[in-house]
Formats: sequence, structure tokens, C-alpha cells
Amino acid sequence: METLGERRRRILKAVVESYLRTGEPVGSKTVAEQFGGSVSSATIRNEMAELTRRGLMEQPHTSAGRVPSTEGLQYYVSSLMEPEPIPDRVKNAIDSLFLGGVADTAKVVEHAAALLSELTNYAAVGSTPVNSSAKISRVELFPVSDGMVAVAVITTEGEFRTGLCRVALNEHVQSIIAAFITRELQGLRLTAVDMPLMNGIAAKCGQYTMLTVPVLQSILTICEEMAHSRILLEGQANLLRRREEDGAATFEALKLLSDRKLLSNLLDNSKGGITVRIGGSKKDSDVGVASLITAKYLLGGGSFGCIGVVGPVRMDYASVISYIEYFAGTLGKLLKESDEE
Repeated sequence: METLGERRRRILKAVVESYLRTGEPVGSKTVAEQFGGSVSSATIRNEMAELTRRGLMEQPHTSAGRVPSTEGLQYYVSSLMEPEPIPDRVKNAIDSLFLGGVADTAKVVEHAAALLSELTNYAAVGSTPVNSSAKISRVELFPVSDGMVAVAVITTEGEFRTGLCRVALNEHVQSIIAAFITRELQGLRLTAVDMPLMNGIAAKCGQYTMLTVPVLQSILTICEEMAHSRILLEGQANLLRRREEDGAATFEALKLLSDRKLLSNLLDNSKGGITVRIGGSKKDSDVGVASLITAKYLLGGGSFGCIGVVGPVRMDYASVISYIEYFAGTLGKLLKESDEE
């Protein structure tokens, strides 16, 4: 996009911030007042018309003022917005949440999301850490009862997860199947385990194929769970309280929260630092007309999780982004220190 001159930047900033506060179209007279009379309303009208031509503003009705477009909001967030400083008392409240250390990572992320939701008055989302480079070390089978075995997948970093599988195996066959599957999967990334791979392994099992298939199905489920983060949601009621103020955008935000698979993919694909997805554009069509703002917290060794906020497009971006950055930094530091102990 062509660089904006200083006056147009100030006008766009004024329009965005007024719209975010009131939800109403912004007229040239309102903007002129913010310039202290140094620029006439006529000049501002011409500049607003040019910003509209460039796709940064829209005019809902012929006689109405302007509102920022999705592209205008993105430009504001990336180039014009000044992050809102977090008061020390709020930082102390956030820090105190983590004083007890880490007994359960999911609980820590859940509590962080709950406090983030309370502070921002939007819905908050968190994801547990996921290691995108994790590889399979071995597969083990344990008898549970007649006709039931426990399947364990262990990674090269010592992480493991188990699942139950309904199949009748004697100790000898159980040992053969576990050793064979381990040889086939050892060294593969969790993300590489899919149905075609499992079908290929099953085809190699000969006389044990029928007994191996349910075990492989269980392993596939476990690997998919381990390769993706667990999604934790807090504060959906905040969106319900906003439904009269923000209308359809609120329901789009709730719709996004209800699609766990989409939400998981969006969080797993977040870039480093703050990721701002503002709905309404082709680029962020997955979020509808809602907004999703996230930040990664990093643990080292390729492990990461996300924490963020979901809400309507008309959101207090300046304060929300400051909160999310602080939460992500604090959460990552705490979990990394716990992991190194």
C-alpha cells in the first residue's frame, strides 16, 4: 500500500478511534475538532474521500460520515495505534496469578485465560504447549482387562499419552504387534502419522492384520491429539453481554469459538509475536466478521502455545494487545522455568 502522508494518517487514526469508541460513522466536523481548527472541515472531507478511494474507509450511507474498512483497521493496528500501558496494579494482579508455580500446565493456561477475559471483557482463548518437531520413540501395549488394552505413544523427548483399545491380545501377540509398530513409526514426527500411513502398516501385518487395525486406529487418535494443542476457552458470557451493542459480530465471535478444529488450526498457525486477524477481509475470511488476537508463548525446544482474545471487530485493540503481550511473556517465562527445573 502507498505510504500515507502525516495528515491522512492523523485523520484515519481519529476516525478509527472514534468509531471504536462509539460504533457510529464519523463526520468531518468531528475530526476537525480534534485538529483544533487548524484544518478546515472541507479539507478533511476531501482527505476522507481519498482515504475511502484507497479502501481504508467506507461510507455506509450517502449523507453519513465514514467508518474504517477492514483494511483501515489493519493499517491502524499495524502502523498508527499506540499500545495502552498496563497499570502497575494490573501487572501485579497478573504476576500474582503465577506465584504458585506450575503443577498442571493446562490449569495455568486456563487461569491465565480466565483473568485475561476478566480484564478485557472479551472471550479469551488459550492453548496448551505443542511441540511441532516431536518424534515417536516407541509404542507400548499394556493389558487392562479381557478384550481391552492400553496403548501408549512415547516421544523422543519423553512425553507420552495413552488411550484404550478394545481388542483381545495374548501377551505374545501383544509383544509382537508393539515391536512391529514401533519399528514402523520410530523417528517419525507426530504430524506425519495419518490414515494412509496406518493403512500401509496394517497391510504389512499378515496374519495379525485384524488384531492390529484397532491398535493403529488408537495410535492415530493419540498422535493427532499430541500433535495439536488443547484449546481452553473462558469468558464466552462476556460476548453475550455485548450482543445488543455489537450485533452480528458478537454471534460471529461465538461461532468461531464453537469451531474447535478451526480455532486450533488458527492458533497452531499463529506467527511469532502478536497476530491480529480482523474478519471481513479475504485474508482473514476464516474468522468471519469477528476479531482474533493472539500471541505465542515460547518454551524452547520448538514448543509453544498461544493465548489471546476473541471478540467483535469493534474492539479496544490498544489495550487488548498490551494485555495479551504481557500475558504471553509472563506465561512463557513461567512454563519455561518450570520445564528446566
